[in-house]
Amino acid sequence: MRIRTIIIICCIILAVLYAFFGPNKNDMSYRNWENVSVTLTIIYAAVFYFCFLIEIKYEKLNRFTRLFVVSFLGLVLLITLPFSTAFFSELFNNTFLNEIASNLNKGRLCNMWLLTITAVLFLLIDIVMMYSGYDDKDKFHINFKYSEFPVFVSFGVLLLYSYYLGDKINMLDSFFAGAVAFQMISSNIIWLLND
Repeated sequence: MRIRTIIIICCIILAVLYAFFGPNKNDMSYRNWENVSVTLTIIYAAVFYFCFLIEIKYEKLNRFTRLFVVSFLGLVLLITLPFSTAFFSELFNNTFLNEIASNLNKGRLCNMWLLTITAVLFLLIDIVMMYSGYDDKDKFHINFKYSEFPVFVSFGVLLLYSYYLGDKINMLDSFFAGAVAFQMISSNIIWLLND
């Protein structure tokens, strides 16, 4: 079994276990699930792409492609910082991280913007990899078609819905968190099947 496959299986299992058995402050376990799903997906994606870029058989990629992917992954890590700091602050019960997470949390609408932008960045990474001249570009086409594009569409719909809800959005925060967590876990499964 490949190391990436083991990592993604662990990410999926950890996300589900943490959602059910993780800390439950003020009956907000749905936020735990969203934060852990986003964080573990981003960690897996970073490991997947960084391992991909340093493997010897992928030397065919030119420097521009490598720089593009690494730069966009760096942007993804920055954009998803509110989710990862919230997850790690709860996981380690760290006051400093909790303070950072509170300052970074600007509400559901901002979170949906961050997730939609992240989905666009992953779409662009897959498009660049599909047209990079790499031998296994079919994998990136499958990821694009069955994972990245559906995630982008779902986050776009959730973003529009959050605008539509306006002030009532806080009443449906658990719906949004569950939808985001489901999309993250399902995209991980597609990556797993495609690896």
